[in-house]
Amino acid sequence: LLNKNQSLYSINPAADIYNLVSMETKLALGAHDIDFIEGNMYLRLTNGNERFIPLGQNESKEFKEGVYSYIDDSNDILCYLEVRQVDKTKITEDSENIFYIIQGNENTSQEYVDSVAKHLIYITTHFLGGEGRLLNNRK
Repeated sequence: LLNKNQSLYSINPAADIYNLVSMETKLALGAHDIDFIEGNMYLRLTNGNERFIPLGQNESKEFKEGVYSYIDDSNDILCYLEVRQVDKTKITEDSENIFYIIQGNENTSQEYVDSVAKHLIYITTHFLGGEGRLLNNRK
């Protein structure tokens, strides 16, 4: 979204929306095309045998163990720490089903995360159509 000259550039409408909300709220946000997630998605520590194909690349890269990552049933890393996403589930102009992940830290209240999620859903559906819902994974 920001290039080296500190200028804004557009990726696509859905990616632009979540990137702007991330900049505004200072939370880590990511978006994934649900249609390319195989089975379920889990947040867990890697064991080093997962497949990791970074965004914009087409070959799997070696990945170390012990990194919190979102991984699907096919053992593909979808992103790690929600800061490095992959090509498999990238949002494109053709994406119809988007799953946003919003992460805070120990100083971020659940209420703030929920309000950002609701704001993100509102902006996305207002400008791009569709419908959205909030999923919480509170433990």
